[in-house]
Amino acid sequence: MAEADDITLDDLLVPAEDNAEASAPEPYTSPFTPAAQTLARYALEAALDRRTRRRFTAAPTLAAVIAVPTPAWVEPMYLAARTLASWDGVAIRTGTDRVHHQPAKGNEHAMDYLSRSRRFLGIAPDPGRHLPSALMGAADLQITIPHPSPAVLRRVIRAATGSVPRRVPPDLGVALDFADICSAIRIRTTPASCVRRLQAAARARTMVDATVAEAPALSALHGFGEAMTWAEALVQDLEAWRRGALDFSAIDRACVWAGPPGTGKTTLARSIAKAADLPLVSTSVGGWFSQGTGYLDVTIREWEKALAAATALSRPALLFIDELDALPDRATVDGRNRDYWSVLVTKILLDIERVLSNPSSRVVIVGATNHPGRIDAALVRPGRLNRVIEIPIPDPAALAKILRYHLGEHDLPGADLGPLARIAAGATGADAALWVKSARRRARMAGRAMALHDLIAEILPPDTRSPKALRHCAVHEAGHAVALHLVGAGTVAEISLLDRHGGGFMNGLAPAEPVLSRPALEAMVIVLLAGRAAEKVICGAATTGAGGAPRSDLALATGWLAAVHASLGLGDSLAYRAAPENAASLLALDPDLRRAVEGDLNRLHACAEALVREHRPLVEAVAGVLEADRYMDGQDFLRLFTAYARAATARRPRRKGGRHG
Repeated sequence: MAEADDITLDDLLVPAEDNAEASAPEPYTSPFTPAAQTLARYALEAALDRRTRRRFTAAPTLAAVIAVPTPAWVEPMYLAARTLASWDGVAIRTGTDRVHHQPAKGNEHAMDYLSRSRRFLGIAPDPGRHLPSALMGAADLQITIPHPSPAVLRRVIRAATGSVPRRVPPDLGVALDFADICSAIRIRTTPASCVRRLQAAARARTMVDATVAEAPALSALHGFGEAMTWAEALVQDLEAWRRGALDFSAIDRACVWAGPPGTGKTTLARSIAKAADLPLVSTSVGGWFSQGTGYLDVTIREWEKALAAATALSRPALLFIDELDALPDRATVDGRNRDYWSVLVTKILLDIERVLSNPSSRVVIVGATNHPGRIDAALVRPGRLNRVIEIPIPDPAALAKILRYHLGEHDLPGADLGPLARIAAGATGADAALWVKSARRRARMAGRAMALHDLIAEILPPDTRSPKALRHCAVHEAGHAVALHLVGAGTVAEISLLDRHGGGFMNGLAPAEPVLSRPALEAMVIVLLAGRAAEKVICGAATTGAGGAPRSDLALATGWLAAVHASLGLGDSLAYRAAPENAASLLALDPDLRRAVEGDLNRLHACAEALVREHRPLVEAVAGVLEADRYMDGQDFLRLFTAYARAATARRPRRKGGRHG
């Protein structure tokens, strides 16, 4: 006959009386009783009201189900249940055996006991997923055992020490498992020492972020766009819920933040938790694999641990899931890995949906990713994480405020940070924090207070390029900018020669046109070729700045023109031969296509050269500013262009005659 341990580990279904000798708890002693003998019993008694306890202990026929906080509670709860009542059959499942601990297993045994009007007990961390479905469908009582409340812990401490502690902090039992609590509460010690040991164990094990109090206020964060709007609405809705003015189900409490590294996704989560007074449970997909085994059950257990830490709290909590793109889109996973990833992704999808759809759940779930295109579409549909909210790179105005926040009140008070922020455009909040930290270190090593030039030195480190190379780069980017403006293909947002921008780039904002004509596409190609054309016209020769890389000017121009002829039906043939992004691959195989594209390139390059020659003073003026400052924003470019256009108009000879001359 099976021992009690066999029941827990192997999911045997046996008559309880056959195990009475092996499973009977040791007799209670007074006044000092170990926590291992009282914790589960007191937690069970706290979950039973008078009527439920009478049915639990005395009903002649009963199907009872107990949901416990974690697998470690299963066997102690079984022993506690047997101290209150006798049972004819039991099913106790920890959920650790994914083959046998599932609803399809053990139904014939449960059905046999229940059909004969016997008393049958089931215990599991998640009864719906672990216990026989026949038992769940026929259950007369479903009892949920929460993590131990302060009242339960006080009873357990009193049984072990003979005295009641003055205060047990709320949620102290949430962070600890059964063995942790029993190890901290020791017989013949003081109640205060038990509480101190519980608190130390909770600090060591908790997944709740203890640094939330140090997070910036929401009002101190800048550059988050729609994500900040969502955050502020969440805080307001939670305040309304606490006042009783809003149902919790009406709160928009799930989304995914997407943005480049360093844009402050984690900081925003911490600030929301601080503003809304929410415990923050942070986890990451990469962290689930930190055990190094790669086994599916280990990975799932790490995810479940984070989810349980958020759902077990007695008040609303924020669950922050970082590196969400590390979960692949099931539609793109190859056959060899599909089974593994499908199980994991599906498990997470269902868990998130279960938590968010549960009327009693009080969890806010936010995912974060640097690559939103890699996320499984089912993860961000309504009812799960709802949608993706983009967090942009901060604009210069936001970047200036971020710099001021990190500088505080004492460093560079009153300094105008706007020009520095415009030069640093394209940087993230993390970049700004590092610049301020490095500038402080620079001043500290010099034995003085921070000066503005310390910060400038971090934002604009010395350029190691030769004057000739810098000149070529400035002329190249100026050519792009002038062409973009003059051919009407878009507006100039910024031009940079900073090393952190890859040595040089021109950022243009194209009009949001759903479809383009061939002239519009050719105008964009002229912009791409204008950088090389400007070098050739002004510097006397072109450099490799326009080609060589897969996303270079020449590569893009060639790809677009190949698409004109082979994909878009805007050339001499209507035949669709390849997707636009793959059209350039046909050039090596089709001489006619190659000649057509080469002819277009030469013609449009000549147009670019003509444009640069006609407006050479403007190109050289823009290049001169870039050589001196290494950065120009869109407003400065527009002012320079406006001055150039006025001067050109003033130089034109006036026609003689009247207004109709």
